[in-house]
Formats: sequence, C-alpha cells, structure tokens
Amino acid sequence: MLRTLLRSPRLSADWTGNYEAKAVVWAEFALDGAMAAASYVVAHSLDRVATGMDLMVPLVLFGLFLSTWQLHTHFHARFVETSFLHYLLLYGVLAGVCSMVLSPIVGPAFGHGLLLTRISILAMYTNVFIVLPETRSRLAIDLVLLSTSISLVLVSLVVDDSAALACYAGALGIETVVQFLWAIKRWCLPPPSTAVVVPVSIDYIAERHGYYVVAVLSQSSLGVLFESATLAPPIRQFHMSVHLSVLLLFTMAMFYFAIQPPRELHAMRRSAVHGVFFVAIHYLLLPTLLVLGVATKRAMNAAVIDSQPLPPAAVWLLFGAISGAMVAMLLLRLAHYGGRGPLDTDSPSVRRIKAYWWVPIGVSTLLPLGVALLLNVSRGADPITALAAAAALLLLWVFAETSVMHWIVAGPLRVGESNETDPLLEGQLPRTRGRTCSFFSEDD
Repeated sequence: MLRTLLRSPRLSADWTGNYEAKAVVWAEFALDGAMAAASYVVAHSLDRVATGMDLMVPLVLFGLFLSTWQLHTHFHARFVETSFLHYLLLYGVLAGVCSMVLSPIVGPAFGHGLLLTRISILAMYTNVFIVLPETRSRLAIDLVLLSTSISLVLVSLVVDDSAALACYAGALGIETVVQFLWAIKRWCLPPPSTAVVVPVSIDYIAERHGYYVVAVLSQSSLGVLFESATLAPPIRQFHMSVHLSVLLLFTMAMFYFAIQPPRELHAMRRSAVHGVFFVAIHYLLLPTLLVLGVATKRAMNAAVIDSQPLPPAAVWLLFGAISGAMVAMLLLRLAHYGGRGPLDTDSPSVRRIKAYWWVPIGVSTLLPLGVALLLNVSRGADPITALAAAAALLLLWVFAETSVMHWIVAGPLRVGESNETDPLLEGQLPRTRGRTCSFFSEDD
C-alpha cells in the first residue's frame, strides 16, 4: 500500500550478510507484458526482412527495448522505492515502452516513447542521487551517461530516418558498451578504499532475466495462435505444430534455468568483469532467442497455413538459432563456473567429470547443425519433422545433463531411500503463535 508521496530509497541488498531476496512487484509484471508485446512486434519485423541491411533496424530497436528493460532492472536491483512519486515514474517507463510498441519503426513516435522511458529512469536516479549522498560518487556517471543518451534521442527527433537510426545506435552504444567499460575500469571513481559500494540483489537480477527469456520465447507461439485464430487449419497439423513448438521453447527455457547457480556462485558476485560479462551475454542470447521464435513461427506456418515443406534456409535458421542460443548459454556457464575447481570432498571420478564435462558441453553447440544436415536440407524438410527433431534434441540434452548432475549430487537413483524431502512427509512442525507480519511495517 502507498502511504507516502515521497520516501527515501533504500539499498536492495547487503553483501556483508545473508540478505533477504527481493520480490518482484506488480508493476514489473505489467512491464513484462509490454516487453513480450515488444518482442512480438520486433519478431514480426524480422520475419519480413529481405536483405542484410533491413536486419539492422529491428535489431537496433530490439536492443533499445532490451536496454530500457536493463536500466529499469538494474535500478530496482540496487534500490527499494515504494513512494507515490516512484510509481508515477514507473508509469512513465511503461507508457514509453507502450508507445515504442505501437510504433516499432524509426520515427518520431518511437523516439518520443524512448525519450519518455529515459527521462523517467533519469528522474529515478536523480531522486536517489539527491536523497542518498553516499551513493553520489557511484551514480554520477550513470546520470552523465543517461543524459548523453537522452541528448542523442532528442537529436533523433529532428533529423531524417537514417540519421535517427544512427542516433538510436549511438544511444544504445552508450548504454551498453560505454556503460560496460565504465563498470570494469571504474573511471572517475574514488579509490577502492573509500568508494561506496552499491550492491545488487543477485536473486532479483537472475529472476528478472529469466522472466525476459520466457517473454521472448513465448511470443512466437502466441503470435502464430493469434494469426491462426481466424483460419480453419487442418486440426492434426495445427495441434502437432503448436505442441511441438511449445515443447521446443519450454525445453529451451528449462535449459536456461538449469544453468543458473545459487547466489554465492553467481557471476554478479564474482567480480565486475564477470558481472558485465553476464549482462552482455544476454544482449547476444535474447536476440538469438527472438530469431529462434521467428524460425519456429515459420515452421508452424509451413505446417498449418502453407502445407508445404520447410525451405532449406528456414531449416538452417531454426537449427542455427538453437546452436547460437546454446553457444550463448555456454558463455553463461563460463561466467558462472569458469575457473572454479572441483571441491576437496569430491571423489576422483567426480573430479574427472567436472574437469572434462566442458568438452561435451562445447561439442553440444554443434549438434543442432548436425541435425540440420541429417534432415537433408538440400531438398527442404517436413516442418513437423523439423520441429520434432529440434524439440527432441534439446529435451534429450537437458535429460543427459540432469542425469549426470543427479549422479554427482545424489548418486544412483534408488527408490525407497530416504532423502531431504522425508522430513516434509513425516509431519508439520508446531506453529509458533505470535505476530508474523505488520500492516505498519517499514518494509512496505
């Protein structure tokens, strides 16, 4: 409940202790819905791309959507704000994203929406800069970079479309490349002994990135359902293609979440370089997943609407996108686990598995391309067969990795043995009476 018009922000995390995980608030679910719509409209533009030059526009626009989401996410990963003013600024971000979704082309309408998001986020940081003096040395550069990005967006409103696209690319470069370099080099900051650290809530960061991955993956299945709602497709092909595409995208999401480590092992906790690497990889992973959605949609259309074989280029696009996504997830593994040695308590066999498991993981990124060859893409492939092969490939690989991890952690599966869930089945602990929450808590 909102009880203050203005309120002093607080830090979201405390890395000196075991801090409580930050929960996602309702307004962020609204933003997730807008980002899912953004993924859909950009994917629709990608589906109509005819030349390599045409590819630049939707990728730059998607990069700006992603950068908007990253700016919002990283602010809330560092600070807690629940005042009425902050929710008005959140609405500014949401309204700006909605304007960008309604006009997903280079032009004034998209530029005004982009400008509204940046001004709203700049106001959030300005409020923290004023109210929390101890964070000023860290936030000053953020304010400078955001102001520079806003200046480029303003210029894009008064120039032609080609120059506006260059302004968009420049703003995106400032919010990504320049921001990443500053995070690593720590330019214009006090010495480490006196600098104030503004930690991020790692659980929140991991959860929000997972939500965005699911939003990008889900847009393709939803898109073909919307487009097929007014048609009368063959029932069998329609249902088979939908279920296979959902299985493919669901397994890809399962693959992503399976490599997420606990808080203590997360890349954001290792160093600034690992944290920047983690964020930068998502700028590669999410567009790849968007392309995977486009390829899946083309396969579904070929099966349901066109009733014809999938062209060789579409088959390579489908399995190439899967291979690219697996490469990005291999890089995520390296960000989290690269350079970490086996535990002292590991047996020799487990040590060997942990040491050599990187080899099959690396080779697995080439498996989708091998499957594409086996489908005889020179003459095209049946779209249902292509979707089934893609889904089966990912599902079998996730099962194989899970089996190895189960053997390392729990040993061979034996039905009837006790495990960590047994106390949950034996009975409930007696409940301690007393107040467990307060309506007037300062944490609201």
